[in-house]
Amino acid sequence: MLSELKTLEKRKKLRKKIFSIEDAIRNTTNPNYKTYIGDNEACPVKHTFSDGVYVREMFIPKGMMLVGKIIKQTHHIFLMSGKIAIITEDGEKIMQGPCSIVAKGGTKRVGYALTDVVWINVHPNITDTQDLDRLEQDVIAEDYDAYNRYIELKNANLFTKTLKKIKQMIIKTIQL
Repeated sequence: MLSELKTLEKRKKLRKKIFSIEDAIRNTTNPNYKTYIGDNEACPVKHTFSDGVYVREMFIPKGMMLVGKIIKQTHHIFLMSGKIAIITEDGEKIMQGPCSIVAKGGTKRVGYALTDVVWINVHPNITDTQDLDRLEQDVIAEDYDAYNRYIELKNANLFTKTLKKIKQMIIKTIQL
């Protein structure tokens, strides 16, 4: 129990650190630093689609610091090339491409490109839309309250589906 509390406290501290970095980037008034919010020319993004899948490939130049959004679903990340320092609420690490990770839903990241980087996120696209605004609504939570609501709804839907399956099994058993 004590180790769980320590882990929770560490995660809270790292999450707070991530938001502090994001706030510092957003609020910088230093003319030597350019601030970009969202997709931009400094980190070009290529969007591709296939059945049920949305792929987002980003080029991140050496020296760029960026803060990601809160992604709702567990998804795959491929670091195709380069080296990047990453902070999440799970800790800090250096990633060297090529490599891949499974990123759990609800994770927000800070990255600092130690070299030029090619970073690919692969997301589910259950509606097969190519509308980026719609995809953003499907994939991204605007904050942790929205993420928690998403999880609650997802769990409620899963519970309802499970109840329906149990009911169907009981009906089949009774009919035998």
